[in-house]
Amino acid sequence: MNTLKYPQAATAAYFLLFLFFVVEATTEDGGRYTAADTAAISDSSDSRTNVLDSSSQAGAITLLPILFYEPETKLGGGLTAAYYRRIGDAMRPSNIGIEVTYTQMRQFMVEFIPEYYSAGNDFRLYGECYFGEYPDFFYGIGNNTRNEAKELYTARYAVVMLQGHYFVLPRFHIGGRIDFRFERLTQTEEDGILGFGTLRGEEAWRGIGVGPVLTHDTRDNIFAATGGRFVEVSAVQYMTALSSSFDFGLAHIDARGFFAPLSGHVIGLQTVGMFSWGEIPFQMLPGIGTILRGYPEGRFRDRNMLAWQAEYRFPLWRRLRGAVFAGVGDVFNGIEDLSIHRLKVAAGPGLRYVFNKEGVSIRMDYGFSRLHGGAFYFTAREAF
Repeated sequence: MNTLKYPQAATAAYFLLFLFFVVEATTEDGGRYTAADTAAISDSSDSRTNVLDSSSQAGAITLLPILFYEPETKLGGGLTAAYYRRIGDAMRPSNIGIEVTYTQMRQFMVEFIPEYYSAGNDFRLYGECYFGEYPDFFYGIGNNTRNEAKELYTARYAVVMLQGHYFVLPRFHIGGRIDFRFERLTQTEEDGILGFGTLRGEEAWRGIGVGPVLTHDTRDNIFAATGGRFVEVSAVQYMTALSSSFDFGLAHIDARGFFAPLSGHVIGLQTVGMFSWGEIPFQMLPGIGTILRGYPEGRFRDRNMLAWQAEYRFPLWRRLRGAVFAGVGDVFNGIEDLSIHRLKVAAGPGLRYVFNKEGVSIRMDYGFSRLHGGAFYFTAREAF
């Protein structure tokens, strides 16, 4: 089933409208990105000329519109604002961002994003605080669920996450994370699976967890890498001893590599694994749609997930770039549930419009999947 319900003309109109908003709201080096990105772009890790460096020491404020389209949200928009200021000789500006979005699916979210870099470049503190009401779809649990099992539900949630990193080496840092979340279903379908109390997470629940984070990052650009690698390993344990509703845990590994076979051409590779244990609520189960373009986020979910994807990015004309991507993966409860015949495969083409020398771009992708048809993505920054 094709999730793209808008005709081609309407898609083009939304794209042109988005370009108009961005050009009117920013300088030629601006772009559509989140509040955290607004500050990060002022000094990317490759030490090239900083477009905001003259004002980042004294502090500056940005206000930008947001417009996006994804299978889970349909058309969405909002505003993002950020205040950023460089502290001493910190490699990036510290910043505070606020983002408000609303979508065609009546999904509403307010997000507060603080980020602090110490003057000595040895410590980073990052946080996320967001709340909202979010209609979504549930298809069941497992890697063999049917499209016809789709049911709509609405959840109200609040999340607070704080993460600290200590830079052991310039490209390697260790840290920890504390996570608080609350979620309650506010609406379910009368004849659906949800609403009968048979799944963990149907009743209002809270999760409070802590865990370590290890990161190694040698990318030459955090927005559009042409070389280097990024590896992050993290784990969070939610405990009733900390007043969590359930005892469960999540581990996550994200490994990426980039190389340029020709000038202006880039090949990116990514491996992602998510693994859970304990009494995990269904909302927290890993899903294949978070990685493979062509599948909605909640389409397949289970206790564990493995996925691989590759993308080839190439120049077309001036700031316009093309891309082709492909990925494979699956969710599973145990290793015995993995089967080559049930692997989820997705692929498709994409276009990028690069806004500035730091590589921030508008991304348009169309992902094809054998089990779910096609899906259109219109947002900012690369997928990985």
